[in-house]
Amino acid sequence: MRKWFCLLTALLFCLLPVGCGEEESKSIRLDFTGQVTNLDPQFVTDETSRTILSNTFDGLLRQTEDGTLEPACAESYTISADGRVYTFILRDDLRWSNGDPVTANDFVFALRRLFHPQVPSPYAGEYLAIEGAAEVLAGQLPQESLGARALDDRTLEITLTQPSALFLQRLAATPALPCEEKFFTETKARYGLSVNALLFNGPYEISSWREEQVVLKKNSRYFAEETVVCPQVVFYSSRVVTAEEAEKPEDVQSARDLFLAGSADLYKASYEELEQLEGAGAQILSVENTVWMLAFRQQGALAEPLVRRSFLQAVDRSGISERLPEQYRFTDSCVPQNNLLEGMDDPTISSGDTQTARETLLQGLSLLELEKMPTVTLLLPESAGLTDLAGYYQRQWMENLIVYVNLERVSDSEYQSRIASGDFDLAFLAMEAEGQGPGGMLESFLSGSSRNVVGYENPDYDALVTGALEEDQMEDTIACYEQAQQMLLDQGVVQPFAAQSTYYALGQGTSGITLEGGLLSFRSASRY
Repeated sequence: MRKWFCLLTALLFCLLPVGCGEEESKSIRLDFTGQVTNLDPQFVTDETSRTILSNTFDGLLRQTEDGTLEPACAESYTISADGRVYTFILRDDLRWSNGDPVTANDFVFALRRLFHPQVPSPYAGEYLAIEGAAEVLAGQLPQESLGARALDDRTLEITLTQPSALFLQRLAATPALPCEEKFFTETKARYGLSVNALLFNGPYEISSWREEQVVLKKNSRYFAEETVVCPQVVFYSSRVVTAEEAEKPEDVQSARDLFLAGSADLYKASYEELEQLEGAGAQILSVENTVWMLAFRQQGALAEPLVRRSFLQAVDRSGISERLPEQYRFTDSCVPQNNLLEGMDDPTISSGDTQTARETLLQGLSLLELEKMPTVTLLLPESAGLTDLAGYYQRQWMENLIVYVNLERVSDSEYQSRIASGDFDLAFLAMEAEGQGPGGMLESFLSGSSRNVVGYENPDYDALVTGALEEDQMEDTIACYEQAQQMLLDQGVVQPFAAQSTYYALGQGTSGITLEGGLLSFRSASRY
């Protein structure tokens, strides 16, 4: 029944704003899970919403497919000799989707919104290099005291407390996208919650936002509108029917089914599906942005760093790579390849030292006043194909520590639920970078971070990761990140063992889709 409903809905879409003529035949269609509920650039964190924002807004700068930065709204910029003052000259042909000019004040207002003392952005910590940011965030100064000001409609000046080698990268991210203050005020606290409570200045604008779909169409007021080929992009959220939702087995419909049937032009694929998809004529786009780690929940006996370190010391890492399925690449780095900075070295990892491991475990148990290690369980998802590796870890701990660890393989849905709620002792944890640079991964372990599922809290670690953004020399920024990563490993918080890529299949006739800053970009996309 649900499947027939989806087919009927698809037919009805032809009567709605999506259109059924030439525009629809050239549209790019994709399916995603969940629903889009908020599109406030300064606050959204989920990948789908950030993808929509990165295609409907332009910031001062844009990160290209190869990771370099290029001007977007900024026509040019200069940096003062001391590295603290950034002056941006905006293009003179920038317009919001309602026809209003995009001005320097729109960027000032957006940056101020990050540091609202009562309702701070989850990204506020990434922009603390701006002069006065910490004081505004603490409520010690008004938002108007932030070191960002409009010298005139086209000139924006941002002053930093001290130079930051990564500040330009931050200005290319979604939290730094502009916001028109007058329009924001008129939405009466509804900004970003509906299509009528948003303005757009990017290559696309949202023409329809409903529970079942979000439709992007070319923004006729975009300064480079003539370079945007694809007339619209449709994000569907209701066409996939899971086994749990289906009334009958034949009602089940996956995103892959829709792609192979020609009803979708882009599909986020698994490694196991690549051969079939390439055989069907699909082009594959990939990015290595995920790292698998052995993670320890900071609770019980595992709250003691010496206990965690003993578990890591007991495992001979030379036996890991041969037990990894072919979709994985062995790695010593917590930071995925797509987020590494040039010149950043892998951390030092010691392993396979049985005597040291046993001594470390005894020291840790003594501090806890325990005679033996309590029983713990290693959690892993069924679909990951890592059962053989989990068995290897289990045997290494038994042989080298005389500690038995239970293995628990669970469905993907249960795995995700338990990881999110912190319901595990040890886990094979897949961490996908969120954002640019090493911080896109390492910020996941900051005290209080919503992504910090292990419960790690260390002010020294926090200082290194946040301090990396404030260093004026790239080598110093890299050194902060390297020290922070080494701290995670030395304290037994996590230990990486495999890197994994995310794959996107493009349908026949679809081209020009790229990954910019880890997000899908449709500004150069086309479908024929």
